[in-house]
Amino acid sequence: MATKGWDINIDFGAIRDDLEAKLPAAIAKGTEYLRGQVTPRVPVETGNLAGSGGVTVVGLVGALYYPGPYALYQENGVYYRYGRVGAPLRHNNGESFFLERTVAEEGKTIIRIIRDEVFK
Repeated sequence: MATKGWDINIDFGAIRDDLEAKLPAAIAKGTEYLRGQVTPRVPVETGNLAGSGGVTVVGLVGALYYPGPYALYQENGVYYRYGRVGAPLRHNNGESFFLERTVAEEGKTIIRIIRDEVFK
């Protein structure tokens, strides 16, 4: 008994190539959004730290970077030096854990921005 069937070949390489072309710009847009949300939360004394945030995209990794140990100290307070026995810093302008909190709160929005940028 002979059987008839379908032979369908789909080239997903074109889809992959399109995604690879669009993702870096989409990741940059999502990471820039993150910087816009983080900057108002950065502790301000002179304003140098808040103005120093930089965004880079390498491949499929977006990074928001605040340079130097001072940024880490302002983010983590004395936990940075003393581990569990430390305490967060208090700020008149800005807050400790400015980066971690914003990522936790805005993560879904960042993913939506990247998704919308890729599929527009």
